[in-house]
Amino acid sequence: MADIIPVIEKLACARTRCTFTIAATERSALEHGTLERMAKKSHVKGFRTGHAPLEIIKAQTKPEALTEEIVHAFLRERLPKLLQEQKLTPVMHPKVELTSHTPITLSITIVEKPTVTFRGKDALRIAKKDISITDAEITNTLDTLKKEHAIPEWTDAVVQKQWSIPSLEKLRASIADALKRQKEHAEQRRREEAFRKKNAITSLRSMPPAMKGESASTGNDACRNSLRCSSSKVAPHPSPLPPFGLPFRV
Repeated sequence: MADIIPVIEKLACARTRCTFTIAATERSALEHGTLERMAKKSHVKGFRTGHAPLEIIKAQTKPEALTEEIVHAFLRERLPKLLQEQKLTPVMHPKVELTSHTPITLSITIVEKPTVTFRGKDALRIAKKDISITDAEITNTLDTLKKEHAIPEWTDAVVQKQWSIPSLEKLRASIADALKRQKEHAEQRRREEAFRKKNAITSLRSMPPAMKGESASTGNDACRNSLRCSSSKVAPHPSPLPPFGLPFRV
């Protein structure tokens, strides 16, 4: 069988389309070889196994089934050579389409690993918000504690008796510290989530269309597992949040 030269098209998103047209002569040779292989395994009444004439094997085989066997035989022989000749490294199974029966025309789309251009760490950096605690927030927390514990008036003696904290001023400082840590954890979670979303969008933009549906969930999982905001210098946070050493939760 003569070597069939494909038409090569370079498409977007790291895809290559190769079109083979199998002329009558090449089809005849492929069909003969296919029927011989089928005959070796055939069980035809009146003939020993593997000795039935090829004409009978062809007559008993549906045309579409025979075409499918011919295509499989062609791909087994030609696809490895195609990848080697064109220096293609697919990252998923090639997509094969039978676009014509006469002559047999095959369209093979091969997806390679896309080229990703790293725009620098600043492109994925998530800005950190300033965290501050106001007197109003501390006062609101004190008012909540006052209602919960039925405290008539805040005094150092009440604070010492209720929580073994030396003074009201120390209690206010402890509340401020606890509120600050809670805000820091919330801000950290916000930045991590923003980083994951930003990184997932950047990855999908460079991904071939054939891979987006398959990789959407796994790509997000990979972001969660391996990209823990390393570019934005955020450390992993514990969960659930600890009470920060206070005898109550603010």
